[in-house]
Amino acid sequence: MGVWIPALALVDYDKLAVSVSSNILEQVVKLPQDFFVSVQKKAEQDITSLVDFADNLAKNINNKVASDIQLINSAVEKAQKLIEKTTQEIAKSGENSIKFINQYLAETNSAIGKILNQISDIIQNFSNETFRKCIAMAMKVAEDSFDSAKKVVDKLRQEYPKEKSFKIAQRLINRSTIFSLGFGIAMDGFNFAESLTKLSIGLDLAKNAALLSELVYQIGIAYGFNDINKITKGEAIAIIALCLGIDILQQLGLKALTEPSSIVSIPIKAVSNVALFQLVGYASCLYFDIKVNGAENPLVSGKAYQQFTDKLRIYLDETLSETEKLADIVKDAISIKQQVPALATA
Repeated sequence: MGVWIPALALVDYDKLAVSVSSNILEQVVKLPQDFFVSVQKKAEQDITSLVDFADNLAKNINNKVASDIQLINSAVEKAQKLIEKTTQEIAKSGENSIKFINQYLAETNSAIGKILNQISDIIQNFSNETFRKCIAMAMKVAEDSFDSAKKVVDKLRQEYPKEKSFKIAQRLINRSTIFSLGFGIAMDGFNFAESLTKLSIGLDLAKNAALLSELVYQIGIAYGFNDINKITKGEAIAIIALCLGIDILQQLGLKALTEPSSIVSIPIKAVSNVALFQLVGYASCLYFDIKVNGAENPLVSGKAYQQFTDKLRIYLDETLSETEKLADIVKDAISIKQQVPALATA
């Protein structure tokens, strides 16, 4: 009769565990080729769209097209008012920024389900306390300015009635990106001989937080969420947080945001600033498209979160690889800043 020994008793479990782990890792890391290609193509299209936008704007302004100068002056002045209001809210907030962030996350939890720990951790652990305040207060101001953001989107829809949501969104992203460069580039002592891919600008945390927060809401409106109750503040913060993981911050040269500090401005390559706005814009489009179609939400689903962040990583890699186009955008932004009175004094 003997003693029955199962076949698995002959297996080296340590080696089996390593093998299984490796297979799982390969499945996670090895993404389908068409997944890579589609995201890379989107990044290339978006950066080309921004190049065309910046080129046309710079050309019209250089040719003294009064209507273009007037329009961008008006838009810049509105952005400056948003920034000023954000700065005032930061000054009044004291130590309340954590309270605001917790409140926003609680609202998101009640609206769409418990937010993933990965996202909550990113938000709660912004080590730069000024940046944490800026994000919280900028969200508050952007929500208060929702009607103003809606007017901007409605105007674009009137100008381009046949364009789909993602096209309108890209116009919003292009505009915000150029504004952020205009606010960041200091013309005093600027050296045109310096390589534009290496040019550093001062990233003002309050200004960028205000522009990024407004952009998220504008894109949400472009995708049909034109009621303030349809976009929670927690969702808006979470979208930005998805773009601010430690690996992305390091890639953009924003490691300072992971360190305890109360600084309000940090140096960043101008091209990295472009990539940051493109990335947040892309993430916003991705998120609101998912929301429109009722697909798995990356804020609450681990699987959807992984796919979402994989797309962000590929998108950023491709954007930063477009060095010549990024340099052209910075060059045009400098030209625009010199010609637009509202930006020249920014």
